[in-house]
Amino acid sequence: MPNSIYITGDTHRDIDIKKISKKILPEQKTMDKTDYLIICGDFGGIWNGINKDGIDKDRYFKKIYEAKNFTTLFIDGNHDNHNILDSLEVSEWHGGKVHIINQSLIHLMRGQVYEIYDKLFFTMGGGNSCDKKCRSENISWWSQEMPNLKQYEEGIVNLQKHNNKVNYIVTHTTTTKLGENMSLKDMLDEKELGEYIQTIENNVGFEHAYFGHFHVDKDVDDKHTALYQKVLKII
Repeated sequence: MPNSIYITGDTHRDIDIKKISKKILPEQKTMDKTDYLIICGDFGGIWNGINKDGIDKDRYFKKIYEAKNFTTLFIDGNHDNHNILDSLEVSEWHGGKVHIINQSLIHLMRGQVYEIYDKLFFTMGGGNSCDKKCRSENISWWSQEMPNLKQYEEGIVNLQKHNNKVNYIVTHTTTTKLGENMSLKDMLDEKELGEYIQTIENNVGFEHAYFGHFHVDKDVDDKHTALYQKVLKII
């Protein structure tokens, strides 16, 4: 059976994890670890880390993904613990930088290009938490939720290495214009990232862009799809 790649929206730790169940994604019964599921940010499964007694408080969620008949790839969103992610060892995987949580769970880092089954994927995580006033910094909200200049520049350089051509763009949020058209929330605090994504799209040849963040499932146009509960097959 040919290898496959699926993609979906935010899982928010356990809140929206049902979408990867066998009932909703029955195809996984015939998949294996060489097949992939991509989560478009706000993964949330790496949240509490290891406590002072050496107990991994995320072990339950790691075991859920280890038990799946596929490998899960996720970009980070605004609701992810960036302190923990930033502390992990950086490895190289399929041509780009990653954090390997375990062999079944891999964090695709910002500004990277990966070649998977002859397809090129550009990734840029991050986004703005419009609810951060209700959250506590370094407990439920992290200042690294938005990309920094180095990550933006690394993305441009990596795309240039591939002649500014990829098959898919995978982000958490989207361009400022599309975001404003899709949501009533204020996009102002996310404008820098939205304009960056727009610049990428203006200068890079790509087939399709997928993103989460807005909690809707919608084909915005023929090249942009917002994902939340749907799980789509790319290849």
